[in-house]
Amino acid sequence: MSRLYRYADSNDKAGLYLLDGYKGQNTTFQVSRLAEKLFYHLEYEPAIRSQKQGPRIPDKLHWGLFEAGWVYTNASGIAPPTNEAGEIVVEGDSVEITEEIANALESFFEETEAADEDIEELVATLNLDLSPSDTTGNEVTTSSQTTFCDIPDSRCEEIAEEVTKHFEKELNTEEWDITYVSAGRINDETDQHQIIIKTVHQQGAEVQYFHKAIFYPENGLQTVWTTANIQINWNQRAELEKQRGQIIQSIISVTTSGYIDIGEPTSDLTLTTEYGPSIEQF
Repeated sequence: MSRLYRYADSNDKAGLYLLDGYKGQNTTFQVSRLAEKLFYHLEYEPAIRSQKQGPRIPDKLHWGLFEAGWVYTNASGIAPPTNEAGEIVVEGDSVEITEEIANALESFFEETEAADEDIEELVATLNLDLSPSDTTGNEVTTSSQTTFCDIPDSRCEEIAEEVTKHFEKELNTEEWDITYVSAGRINDETDQHQIIIKTVHQQGAEVQYFHKAIFYPENGLQTVWTTANIQINWNQRAELEKQRGQIIQSIISVTTSGYIDIGEPTSDLTLTTEYGPSIEQF
């Protein structure tokens, strides 16, 4: 049985999370920005755990979102309870997906900017009588997508937060602390936009990386510029390149689901690395 909570303002984290008694152990599931919008669309009112219990979430919805990657956890060995046919097994005391909830899900799918494949996976997992082609309208083509440099700074910031959350799932958070720094237009004199993400090593190495993904109006994502606070060795360079690859993958995932064009994958992509006083600009 899952309950929905939000982090208190005093917490370092922000947003929503699910708390589930998985196999008798409290397990926290982080909620993506897309799932957060879904919960609010369903009119759930998340609670602060220290103040009161949060609303119960149907097991089928929780695990459907987990299967689709809309909620996630860093805990190991977590898997939905399923039967031999691979269908999610609902516990006896679970809240059901009522007709009202199903109708609200359908209206969310009609309004959301999620990609067809994301909705299709969730609809299939929930076994709802909905068709993604019926709920999302016309097929989205590259020509109908918005380029990254055409979206407002407020939307850039939302995307950057989603990219950071996606990146956080890929990185070892026991070793690295991840912080979204900023996003949007670089300055008033250019149409170039950027996303900046900071990673700090937690094991005493005092290594900091500032990864800046730069988008150009004509060519989309064209540069990933990383600044380190120290002169790195080859092992640290390998870790840096791994992080850059994970950030690029996170950008691809988030912008694809948001129908945002980041350019052609065959275009030149410059990877730049530097260290020293320039880190003070962040």
